[in-house]
Amino acid sequence: MDLDNKNKEEGKEKSTEENELLSFQAANIMPWKLFQDMDLMRSICFDKIVLPRHLQIAPTSACNLNCPFCSCKYRAKTVLPLSDLKAIVDMSVYLKVAGFTVTGDGEPLLHPKINEFLLYAIVHGIKIGLVTNGTKLRNLSAAVAPLLTWIRISFSDFREFDSAFTDQLQYLYEVGKSVDMAFSYVVSPQYCLEKIAQVVSYANSHNFTHVRLVADLYQTEKVNMNRVRTELNNLGIDVSRCIFQDRAEWTTGAKKCWISLLKPTIASDGYLYPCCGVQYALADGDKQRMFPPEMRMGRYTELPSIIQKQKHFDGSVCVKCYYDNYNSVLSNLLVTYHHREFV
Repeated sequence: MDLDNKNKEEGKEKSTEENELLSFQAANIMPWKLFQDMDLMRSICFDKIVLPRHLQIAPTSACNLNCPFCSCKYRAKTVLPLSDLKAIVDMSVYLKVAGFTVTGDGEPLLHPKINEFLLYAIVHGIKIGLVTNGTKLRNLSAAVAPLLTWIRISFSDFREFDSAFTDQLQYLYEVGKSVDMAFSYVVSPQYCLEKIAQVVSYANSHNFTHVRLVADLYQTEKVNMNRVRTELNNLGIDVSRCIFQDRAEWTTGAKKCWISLLKPTIASDGYLYPCCGVQYALADGDKQRMFPPEMRMGRYTELPSIIQKQKHFDGSVCVKCYYDNYNSVLSNLLVTYHHREFV
C-alpha cells in the first residue's frame, strides 16, 4: 500500500472510532442520532409532536459520597416510592418512551427497591442506562445487571481507585459481561494524572466502551483538557476510548426548549424538569446546586398532557445550556417546508 492510500485508510479508521464515540454523547454535539429514529422523525415532520424518547429518572437523592463538585450538593432528602416508579413506567409505555437513564440527584443503587424498578421497566420494553458512583454495584442484582443496556460509573480526583472499588467493578464485570460499561471521570483543576491513567487503563483492559473525561462544571475555565490528553499520551496510555469534554463552551437557553419534551428529567421529588442540567443552568447555579423549584414543569403525572399540548419549557431563563444543537435541529425539523422533494 502506498503512503497516500495508507493515510487515507488511517483517516477512515480514525473517523470510524470518532463516530463510535458519538454514540455515547449528547451534550454539546450535533444530535445525529435523532435522524436514525424513524418514529421520531415521522412524529416531528408530520404530526408536529415531539415524542419523549428518553426519560432521565432520579429515584433517590440519598448518596453515600460528598463530592465537592456535585451539582446536587444541597439537595433535599427525597425518594420516589416503588409505586411511583412503576406508574412512571406505565406512563412511559403509553407515551412510547424508548429508554430511561436512571441517575441521581443521589446514588440510584441506594434506592431500596432499585432492582424491582429496573426489572419492571425492562419487562415493559424500556431500555435502561444506569449512572452510578460504582461503590454499591453489589446492590445490583445478578439477575438484573445483564439486562441493562449500559452502565456509566462516575469517578473523580477525590476518590481512591482501591481494592474496595475494584471489588465492586469485578462483580459488575462478572455478572454484566453483555452490558456496555464506561467511566465518567470528573477532572478538577488540580487533577491527579495517576488516577486518570488508572481509570483509562482499567477501561482499556476490561473492554469498556469509553471513558468520558469531563471538566468540573463549576470550574471549566480552570481545567485544561488538552493538557490532560497530552500528558496521558506522554505516559503511553491508549486514549482511543477517551472522550475529552471541557464544557467550556455553552449558550444561553432557547425560549422554545424542545429538549424538555424529548428527554425531560423526573427527579426524586416527583417533579418534571426540562433536562438533567437544570442544577447549573441558572445564574446562581453554583450556589444552588439542586433541582431548582422555579424550573419545574409540573408533577411527573402531567407529562402526557404536557406532550399532547406541546408545552415546552421556556429556556430563556437558562444562562448555561449545553443542548443548543438539539434545540436548533428540533426547531428546524418542526418547520413546514414546501417542495421537500427537491433536496
